[in-house]
Amino acid sequence: MLLALFLIYKKLYNTAYVYLLLYLGTILLQLTLKVMNKLWLMDHWPVLYNMSHYLPLLYGPLVYLFVKHLLQTRSLSLKESAHFVPFVFLYSVTLAGLHNPLPPGIEFIFNPHTRFTLLVASVVIYHIMAFRLWSQHRQDLDLCFPGNVIIQLNWIKQFIIVSAVVGMMVAAALYLLYINYPHGHQYRYGFVALSIYIYWFSYLALTRPSVFSVVKGFSREQPENNQAVPSLKACLPNIKYANSCLTEEQVQQICDSLDNQMKDKKLYLQPDLTITQLANEVNCSKHHLSQVLNELLQKSYYDYINSLRIEEAMHLLIEPQYQQYKIASIAYDAGFNSLSTFNDVFKKHTGKTPSDYRKESLKEYRQQRV
Repeated sequence: MLLALFLIYKKLYNTAYVYLLLYLGTILLQLTLKVMNKLWLMDHWPVLYNMSHYLPLLYGPLVYLFVKHLLQTRSLSLKESAHFVPFVFLYSVTLAGLHNPLPPGIEFIFNPHTRFTLLVASVVIYHIMAFRLWSQHRQDLDLCFPGNVIIQLNWIKQFIIVSAVVGMMVAAALYLLYINYPHGHQYRYGFVALSIYIYWFSYLALTRPSVFSVVKGFSREQPENNQAVPSLKACLPNIKYANSCLTEEQVQQICDSLDNQMKDKKLYLQPDLTITQLANEVNCSKHHLSQVLNELLQKSYYDYINSLRIEEAMHLLIEPQYQQYKIASIAYDAGFNSLSTFNDVFKKHTGKTPSDYRKESLKEYRQQRV
């Protein structure tokens, strides 16, 4: 509950956190049902009691969709509900079997060995899919970000691995409790892993909030005239670059589109923006975008994005309405995930620390007024 309030308080309205809250809610429900008296649940709430055996089927899909939306910034889609069909189907069949005989051929659903296999398979497959998304995203960032920025993504890797281990432990505990009933109460201690997991995740959120990509004041408004950029044609005559098929006209198209995207949408305010995502917005390949930045603007992707973020930060530092804001808040508003990275990049670009820059700018402003 406290972690949910934290996410809401930090205004993390990214659709990824809808799945994160559902995931945490599922874990809390699983833990609550297992600390309650089993006989009482079977007599009074048989619907919830039976649900507890199938909740691990939700762990994998929720983790996968959370990671997918967090790294790719997607909107909620009705098609994603298909990931929850196995849980809905098996749970519905189980409830139907409480009062009516099941059709021939599906009795195997009640077999504990079959159920255990399905739970473990779901947990493993979906967490592998989530890990592959993280791995691809990491490779994209390796092309343009230094190690200290990559560290910000390590918590996602830890989250996926720990979640997979905890999910399999819960599936195993449910299986052992079922086949050893009415004995085997010691297996209930397997659910302690859920408590430890929630405490670990809550500690991470409270002590390192930057890993949750907090971006205060980021505008999601779309430009009024959002015209699509013409698709680029490759391998035409009049090649400008030795190792590319881009023409001068195509290079100009990329530059114009890039400039429009940055001015209208301010994509650089997204702390986890990758070169792949930016290339999709500009409507060109990642290779062509990198080439234009390096050969035409004489900047790496990392330097290009950070130069725009520093310009934003310099503007915010001297704005009257931001005078009460801490440096850390300015850093997050400008698109940085880490305060230390912001300080290093700011000093590299301006030769001053953010604090010194703010003091000197305010001093000059006051002198001008006098």
